[in-house]
Amino acid sequence: MSRIIKILSTPEVAIDILGGTPTTVSSAKLVRVVNTHATATRLLTIKADGAGDAIATITILAQTEIYIKKETTDTLEESGDASDVLAVEIAFT
Repeated sequence: MSRIIKILSTPEVAIDILGGTPTTVSSAKLVRVVNTHATATRLLTIKADGAGDAIATITILAQTEIYIKKETTDTLEESGDASDVLAVEIAFT
């Protein structure tokens, strides 16, 4: 069975800690994250309230998407210097 994804915020935001600040992705609880790079993997970090130690880290393979359930105040950070990891707030219907 296929899922229908509803986009709740636009535009997609680049997750690039070296190019900006950590993001809550519009205070989202459910986020679609995609690594658009052709070959490089990226390490994504989730932090509680955007501070302190990481709650979790996950490696995102090149040209792969994942879905993350998080608290509204949790932030996403990508440790690379590229802006090829994009995130958007979603809901499943």
